[in-house]
Amino acid sequence: LHNVGILWLREPTRKKDALAALDTLLPPNYPNFSRTHPDSVEAHKVRWDYAELYDWMNYLQSSMRDLKGVEITGWSTDALGNRLVFGIEKREMLPTMVSWLVGKHIPCRLVTLLVMGRASAL
Repeated sequence: LHNVGILWLREPTRKKDALAALDTLLPPNYPNFSRTHPDSVEAHKVRWDYAELYDWMNYLQSSMRDLKGVEITGWSTDALGNRLVFGIEKREMLPTMVSWLVGKHIPCRLVTLLVMGRASAL
């Protein structure tokens, strides 16, 4: 299919409600925008909506000062994977990072950890 938008929703059956809410964000009287046609959008079920991923990421980032012995080398919100991703410098830091996440009561499969090393200029 071409020109099909995708919405990641916890409740895909509420696609029309979500589209109606998004349509309220359109600029008034702007000719280049039109109302969304429901048939041009697919709704996919996800465990976390984007607002929840954002909140979880903000919660973890604001708590990083409590994390000792781990060098975070990157982080991102993976909307397609419906999770958060954190990079750490060394494999030896993995148990400490996992313990920290468990201590923060992070749900299973919300965070993916990658050993990425440090970035450096060549």
